[in-house]
Amino acid sequence: MFTRFMQDRSGNIAIIFALFIVAIMTVSGLAIDLQRSISAKSEIQAALDAASLAGAKAVHATAGDKKKVIAHLNTCMTHKSSIFFYF
Repeated sequence: MFTRFMQDRSGNIAIIFALFIVAIMTVSGLAIDLQRSISAKSEIQAALDAASLAGAKAVHATAGDKKKVIAHLNTCMTHKSSIFFYF
């Protein structure tokens, strides 16, 4: 019975299809994760740009006001400190 089972080729396409589905789902998942991480990175970059502009505007930055600008940026960015990226 075992030799007859090993020689039967009628169900091979189902096994091949199952293996390809696993590969396709893995690649799809990775593509979605990559797109979401790129989107989140651009949102954080926009927040950083806005914070630096707000910091420069808030302290009327001159050459001697670097410490005030840095302190204001650190205050603005504490709201985004819970977002992490793994690249």
